[in-house]
Amino acid sequence: MATPPPPPPGELSKRMGTTVKTFLPIAAALASRGKAAPGDINLSDGENSLMKAQMVGLCKEAMDKSITQDTFANPRGFVGDEAMKEALAQYFTTYFHPTIPVTADHVVATAGSGNALDALFFTLCDPGDNVLCPVPGWWGYGPYSRFHAEANIIPALVKPVSPSWPADNLSSAIIPALEEAYKSAPDPTRIKAVITSNPNNPMMKCWPKDVVRQMMDFCQKHNLHYISDEVFANTVFDPDADQFVSALSLLKNPDKPDTHEGKSTIESSMVHVVWSTTKDFGACGIRSGCVLSYHHLVRAGVSFATPWQVSTLAAHFTSSLLISPSTPALLSSVRSKLATSYKVCRQVLSAPELSGRIELLSTTAGLWTLALVTLKADEKLQDIIANGKKKGVVVGAANGFEPFLRPGQAMVIITIALPKDVLKEGLERFKASLL
Repeated sequence: MATPPPPPPGELSKRMGTTVKTFLPIAAALASRGKAAPGDINLSDGENSLMKAQMVGLCKEAMDKSITQDTFANPRGFVGDEAMKEALAQYFTTYFHPTIPVTADHVVATAGSGNALDALFFTLCDPGDNVLCPVPGWWGYGPYSRFHAEANIIPALVKPVSPSWPADNLSSAIIPALEEAYKSAPDPTRIKAVITSNPNNPMMKCWPKDVVRQMMDFCQKHNLHYISDEVFANTVFDPDADQFVSALSLLKNPDKPDTHEGKSTIESSMVHVVWSTTKDFGACGIRSGCVLSYHHLVRAGVSFATPWQVSTLAAHFTSSLLISPSTPALLSSVRSKLATSYKVCRQVLSAPELSGRIELLSTTAGLWTLALVTLKADEKLQDIIANGKKKGVVVGAANGFEPFLRPGQAMVIITIALPKDVLKEGLERFKASLL
């Protein structure tokens, strides 16, 4: 996809002109990344394809049995469909174990998690402000912090404590990394928040409970907001690994002082959780998500930054999905399938002929795994991807790992949330491309 020519002078505001100049090349690169030709198997898209058939059934049922004429009416107010917010509050209560009861009033509906992040950054940051983010972290936080808020992400480089990537979940290094990034910032007073994902994207592991609490305490110490991106909450498939612990479960409930032991010191009004149907339910295209905050002014800001963004049809389907009696079994089934998929991935890519060529990082949650590739002489990451395409498989480049890799190493993303037969065939093709 060719990059469009810049617009003639005077057509855009200075603000948007700067944004377009910065991100148009990135958008063009993303549009061409991971394209699969007919017959190719795409292991790069990071989507949950394990439940889409069930999603079709649930959507048809919701539209057939419970849709009414009111579904086509204008949304009321700025904070989202009331039934959707009630269903979201119920979902948080069931799976996130909040210490402070969650009601519909604490939820602002958004058109997916990206829309939620954009609105949160715009609400919390002035132009030129900064947000700390432990790295490895999701590359998308950068663009969303810039689009409207004109803020910046400051990476807190979480250095491995051992040379073995698969054995190291980086947890013990995260607080020193945040402290170093804070102290090294040109103006720490312009830092407004910390953002992190749990389970961590792209590492696809849960932060241990103590680490989540320490990050929240760090924010309390420096008077920062804590933004917790929890879109992968229900994808933890390894029962022996650290399990998902929501930031909501570590807040002090002022009405229950006898339960404060082990909780964070942070004020509940400084914690904001982002969630969407994108990962847990594989419903990226529905564009349905939310911000949960106990701070009424933050909720007001997010709602004014996202008015009328969730269609009534998307809201109706989301409500039906979250309160469906079949949802718990569906989530459990997908976690089981993810565990099987990861096992298949390890079996194929641990073949003796690949010894010293590729090593899978330990993955316990999420929709993909990371693989550390040892490059041949004069080989580059782009060659790994190109050779895969020649064999009919598309793998993705893992962004943001450059500071951690030694010369001759590259990191790729391999989506595992695919039907078993499709995944196995794709892995066999990738294996052949590495030999």
